[in-house]
Amino acid sequence: MKLNIALICGLLFASSLQEASAQGPTLDAIKQRGSLQCSTIAGGSPGFFELDDKGRWNGFDSEICRAVATAILGAPDKAVFVPLSWPQRFPALQSGSVDIVVNHTSWTLQRNSVLGFQFTLPYFFGGTQFMIKKRAGVTSAAQLDGVTVCVPAGTTTERLAADYLASKKLNFRMLPFEKTEDARAAYLADRCDTIAGWGPTLAVFGVRRSRDAAENIVLPEVLTNEPVSAVVRQGDEKFLILVNWVIAALIEAEELGITSANVDSMKGHADPRVARLLGSQPGLGKGLGLRDSWAYDVIKQIGNYSEIFGRNLGAGSAYNLPRGLTRLWRDGGVLYAPVFD
Repeated sequence: MKLNIALICGLLFASSLQEASAQGPTLDAIKQRGSLQCSTIAGGSPGFFELDDKGRWNGFDSEICRAVATAILGAPDKAVFVPLSWPQRFPALQSGSVDIVVNHTSWTLQRNSVLGFQFTLPYFFGGTQFMIKKRAGVTSAAQLDGVTVCVPAGTTTERLAADYLASKKLNFRMLPFEKTEDARAAYLADRCDTIAGWGPTLAVFGVRRSRDAAENIVLPEVLTNEPVSAVVRQGDEKFLILVNWVIAALIEAEELGITSANVDSMKGHADPRVARLLGSQPGLGKGLGLRDSWAYDVIKQIGNYSEIFGRNLGAGSAYNLPRGLTRLWRDGGVLYAPVFD
């Protein structure tokens, strides 16, 4: 009998250890710390990460971080933002200084296979383009011969712009900057002829610099359409899965018409998809190491994907950008959520 009791106790202890470790090291660390350490762009990126007059980070990417923090810890203010330059973000993630990178970062082969990062479901789509002053008389990127190009260092933009110009057998010189705002300042000061950047951020830059908008144009060539994802460390599949489903919940809520304003009334909805998403049916949180109400909490406090886009980049913002490919699949875009079963 004593042997059996010892065996049972041993099995129960082993089971409890397995359940505790099932959450994964990153999620465990976040819960113990009481905050999600999220990278932000030193100097900011208008529309995606920008500081308000109270020192609070706002923008599309900041809200993705807050959604993850809300899912895990129940409140958006549990997201702590760590300002980093473009080249610093990956070493900081590798070292554990941050838990996640949400800096409109492109999913690439080298980052995935060599640097050892995992990429989540894409949450945004856009491509690299060039901006140039109208007085240059250039209407196509194929005419950019003999130019100096301002670029943010350590980004896919730097490589893609160089690859494109080289493929056209054009002469060029790259002028990289650690901070995006330094690259933009150099461009405005005529230290370079053109600036390469991610299309949506160039468009936001053009609107923000409205006094110069008539003097600058974004050239029509889109060098590549890039899937933009959150980035986490390899080796912690549980955390990757969790972030995937937080992003999916924002998209699913938009598709189902669930908003921060109507989420309470939708909890009793007859549609089983709604009931599952909002935790009215049990089981949504168990496999993720979260409570069943996590998606409800995210939608209630952050909103759905459309709300986040609208107030930061779309019609509710100063930028009024179109969603383009980042529309729901049913609206002609490529955004969709996997099945909440």
